[in-house]
Amino acid sequence: MTRIIALCVCALFIISCTSGPSKKRRYSSKKKYSQSQKKRRVIKKSTSKAAQNKSKKEKTRTSLFGKREKLVLPSITNSKDQSPMTLVSSGKYSVTPVPGSASSKSGAEVNLSAFYIDRFEITVEQFKKFDPKYDETRFIEACPKCPAVGVPWTRARDYCFWAGKVLPIEAQWEAAAQGAVPRIWPWGNRFGLNKANLLGGEDGFPGLAPVGSFPAGVSPVGSYDMTGNAWEWVNARQKDPKGQQLVKGGGWRTQQGFSIIAARNWVNPNMRNPTFGFRCVKRTK
Repeated sequence: MTRIIALCVCALFIISCTSGPSKKRRYSSKKKYSQSQKKRRVIKKSTSKAAQNKSKKEKTRTSLFGKREKLVLPSITNSKDQSPMTLVSSGKYSVTPVPGSASSKSGAEVNLSAFYIDRFEITVEQFKKFDPKYDETRFIEACPKCPAVGVPWTRARDYCFWAGKVLPIEAQWEAAAQGAVPRIWPWGNRFGLNKANLLGGEDGFPGLAPVGSFPAGVSPVGSYDMTGNAWEWVNARQKDPKGQQLVKGGGWRTQQGFSIIAARNWVNPNMRNPTFGFRCVKRTK
């Protein structure tokens, strides 16, 4: 009996000795787990902040002029008329000076906000969605992919408004035609027959050509036919005493000398000329 009692006492002693450290280990383990969890939260928070900073950086980019600006897509498709549009970066551009202004002899520089411009001239096919009664055969042979010509300035303006865009001002048009560096034609300072649809059939087209037919003459920003094919209406901001408006770029009946970017052609805004077309611009968001 005495042995049994002694064995029980020994057993209780052993149990009490082993249970204490176990509790301590469990507590220690729990403490370590809590610290580990805290570290993970700190790391996660730090990573999240880095991701936010990266996201902010991704929203800016370096423009053609070396300045940081909000990141916008280099090209978009306008939802209303499905017209592909190309980006013209914000910056300072050398443009043709307004006659009679202080800069009329030395040239002019303007600061422009970024904008999109139609990659191609507005086509017959597109214009008919705005004006179903429009008939290009009054001016040219049937050609759905050719520029819509014979359109007066007011109808060109109305089309752009309908499509959620506007007619470009002259400075915007020239910036899209030449890019950041002034030049005579969109492709450079040397003329080339295969780069624009102008007077004569040597370029392969005796009349109007489908838009985009001259990839060798594309402008630095990616716009086609800024020279040739169709003169393009712009919104002349300066007051003209005769109420005239501007067309730029030359058309399929234009001689080489009048096809340069700087050339101005002041005309009656109500003219329905078979060599007059247009393209539109819109602001970046």
